[in-house]
Amino acid sequence: MILDFFLVSLGPVIYNKALDDAKRWFDKRFEDIEADYYSLYKE
Repeated sequence: MILDFFLVSLGPVIYNKALDDAKRWFDKRFEDIEADYYSLYKE
């Protein structure tokens, strides 16, 4: 019963936090990829 309470009350908060963390990680990786892509241009 206590476990169910925590799953219901904290589950969405933890899930949303994990999504936010994953988005930040992907944003950083795509930033790096974009920088690498533009570094391939010849001047």
